[in-house]
Amino acid sequence: MHRHLAIIAVLFTFSLVSCTTPKGATSDQIRGVVQGPSDGAVVPINQATVELRPVDGGPLIGIATTSPSGSFVVVALTDPQLLQDQPLLRDTTYQANIEVPGYYILRQSFDYRRGAEDWVFTLEERRTDDLGTDTNQISDGGGEPTLTFGGSVRSGN
Repeated sequence: MHRHLAIIAVLFTFSLVSCTTPKGATSDQIRGVVQGPSDGAVVPINQATVELRPVDGGPLIGIATTSPSGSFVVVALTDPQLLQDQPLLRDTTYQANIEVPGYYILRQSFDYRRGAEDWVFTLEERRTDDLGTDTNQISDGGGEPTLTFGGSVRSGN
């Protein structure tokens, strides 16, 4: 009887070990840090809204908000029409749209391959005069200011 229990215990332990994820294996995820200038230094930006869309992926979108350290993680895409999550699309170009008050909107694309990839998104600070008017807005020719985009994206890997 004790021998049977020992064999069962060994088989159970073996089945648990064979079902675990191999060490070092990671799931697909896009990790990033959003940063920008403040008082002459580059600092992490808290509470930035990050939207990632596959350029050729239809309505799919990944959304995150940055933490106080400026970091975010997107592990899945959502289809807003079906209200279903889907895995990140591998070997895909994504369009990043990052917004936060006090900075210009960042809209840039980047190429995601697979696994866990790190990216750094740098925003440009919005500059205003004493009346709160944006001093960097560009006119559309008719005197009306147009929406200004600025910043950069680079791989953190």
